[in-house]
Amino acid sequence: MPADARSTNDDLLNLTIANRADELRRVADWLERATEHFGWSERTVFKLDLVLNEALPNIISYAYANQEIHHIRIRLEDQPDQVVLEIRDDGIAFDPFAEVRRPEAGSLASASIGGRGILLILAFSAAQEYQRIGQTNLMRVRLDKQSINDQPSP
Repeated sequence: MPADARSTNDDLLNLTIANRADELRRVADWLERATEHFGWSERTVFKLDLVLNEALPNIISYAYANQEIHHIRIRLEDQPDQVVLEIRDDGIAFDPFAEVRRPEAGSLASASIGGRGILLILAFSAAQEYQRIGQTNLMRVRLDKQSINDQPSP
């Protein structure tokens, strides 16, 4: 593979952002470029976007005890039937998939605000994994690819 092709592919599969909310625009632009390159369906991109937009703001808002700049590394892996999304951060240890699930509210009026992001990630992904490696959180989420003809499903 020529060096230029490898560099472009690496840029499409890997992104490092700072722990600032304004970096989410860069994530959206990066996902759009990767989508164009890999030809993912609208439904697959919807799921990727949902997971990124649930996970990253929480990391930015809650993972760090100080106001210093930290780096969050995002990686995509394009497999034949799935897209694997990895997010690495050096924030406080937090396994989002081990948290106690909130019971469903009986009505909108009795529903609590927040805490639904993890449930959405679980609903829209095929598999989830969390590891604490040294001082790093690693969240890995597998999303089934769907073609344009597939019926929408979580």
